[in-house]
Amino acid sequence: MKLIDLIEYLINPEKLKVLYENEKLSADSEGLLAYMQERLSLDSEIVFFKIEETEDMVYEHGGVRYVQFFPIDYAVELVRI
Repeated sequence: MKLIDLIEYLINPEKLKVLYENEKLSADSEGLLAYMQERLSLDSEIVFFKIEETEDMVYEHGGVRYVQFFPIDYAVELVRI
């Protein structure tokens, strides 16, 4: 998923619930973080990790480097203002 695709989920609570289900994300987590694969770029793929899984702004998983973009809750607040 690219950033432009994520925006529609952030502005619509019902679609956000669908995203959580499709990505098997748990709302019970302390927080969900959006990371961009390899680098921060509009063209980078966005993936989600529980805050408990990650350790830093740059996180490596399965041999792939991810750079933290934002916490999902924070992003929802930003687009709804």
